[in-house]
Amino acid sequence: PPQTEALLHEIKQHPSVVSAAYGGASPMEVNGYAEVKWAGKPGDKDVYLYGASAGFDMIETLQLKLVAGRTFSRSVLSDSNNFVLTRKAAELLGFDNPIGQRITYTMFGEREGEVIGVIEDFHNDDIHLPMAPVIFTIGKANELGNLFVRYRAGTIEEATAHLKNTFQKVLPDAPFNYSFLDQDYEAQLYREKFVGRLSKALTVVAILIATLGLLGLAMYQGERRTREIGIRKVMGATRLQVLVLLLHEFIKPVLVSLALALPLAYYVKDRFLASYPYQVPVTLLNFLVVGGVLALLVATVVLWQGYFAAARNPVDSLKTE
Repeated sequence: PPQTEALLHEIKQHPSVVSAAYGGASPMEVNGYAEVKWAGKPGDKDVYLYGASAGFDMIETLQLKLVAGRTFSRSVLSDSNNFVLTRKAAELLGFDNPIGQRITYTMFGEREGEVIGVIEDFHNDDIHLPMAPVIFTIGKANELGNLFVRYRAGTIEEATAHLKNTFQKVLPDAPFNYSFLDQDYEAQLYREKFVGRLSKALTVVAILIATLGLLGLAMYQGERRTREIGIRKVMGATRLQVLVLLLHEFIKPVLVSLALALPLAYYVKDRFLASYPYQVPVTLLNFLVVGGVLALLVATVVLWQGYFAAARNPVDSLKTE
């Protein structure tokens, strides 16, 4: 309609706006799907793709990466019936080269056209689910219910004010509701962020408690073995030998505890990450680094406390009350 075209034109005029375009569902809300047909498709194979209505320039505005072919163009009249696929969708159709292949998509009525481009996969729904195969087609006016605007970094206030003023000017009766796509994605990570913050806080508390306990135990051991240390020093033992003696008593249980804890942690990690289709790899090296840091912490506390016991004059250590 003329009003919506005027709105789009007005919005693009502001220096804070990089690009703008109409589209159907938000890219993270593409959850409707329908069958795809093409000549030569096996009769016993039903293929379904998630469908999204797009306006011209929507793919560019959302910065969905093009990997083959091209996106929709106003100068190509046939593009109103053509399609852009995600990489997964192209793989699902099984074409060696999907560009130029004629297919029929049934979500918006039987629409036949050519595949003109392939873009990278993106999260089209809950980010805890695998990215699905998506097909884009130019939507009719009543199918393009969203306006996507990309603004320049650092101009969020100016861009928002401009959008609000433009809506009130061009479409005074239309409600001005908006959201930020990056915040919508981040909102889905609320549970993970909460668990992450809670885990960090509990880890710090656990390390502090363990360090205090270790310090107390090291002090107790140093005090309990005062006479032994004094005798060893009288017999010619050096400070280093005394420190190694004290450290050996602590390192052995630490290594045993790590041997028990690390496999359990690895198992729990696998169970936790199993619900996520995309993961940052956690390797054996990560566990070895954690084990090394813990062993270093134990050694630091024990050696720091043991130094005072080893430095004590053996004459004072052997005195009897």
